[in-house]
Amino acid sequence: MPQEGEQDPGERQEGQEPARSDDGTQEPSNSDGRTFSEEYVKQLRAENASFRTKLKGFEDRDKTDQQKLIERAEKAEKAAQEREARLLRHEVAAAKGLPPKWAARLRGDTKDQLEKDADELLKEISPTPGFDGGPRGRRAPDDKKSLNDFIRGGVR
Repeated sequence: MPQEGEQDPGERQEGQEPARSDDGTQEPSNSDGRTFSEEYVKQLRAENASFRTKLKGFEDRDKTDQQKLIERAEKAEKAAQEREARLLRHEVAAAKGLPPKWAARLRGDTKDQLEKDADELLKEISPTPGFDGGPRGRRAPDDKKSLNDFIRGGVR
């Protein structure tokens, strides 16, 4: 039990107002029994973001130029590796006949792993063996006839 002048941990602290709904009842609370309005949470998140930015500035201030350059190089290297991996996925997809939009679905770190994954993906999306196309069948388009000739030929 708190002594005089001390605040009970379950009580509201300054700036923390319990959120109330339109009918005057309190909104659901967190695990320790306190409730917070949406505006208050947004305010806290904005303050947190500004503090993180300031902290990063203080951390960077204490770094040497060499440390800053090393961090930039590491970041650039990571970005380059990501681009190379994406390029390799697209190359494997093109070589295997996969549509370009499916290249991002390929998983693996090496070309062999990507090719194996592409083969498995092709098995999944390829037409069912033995399917003849249904009642219309699968016919190659006849380039010698126009659409009008095709329609007239069907009528006769």
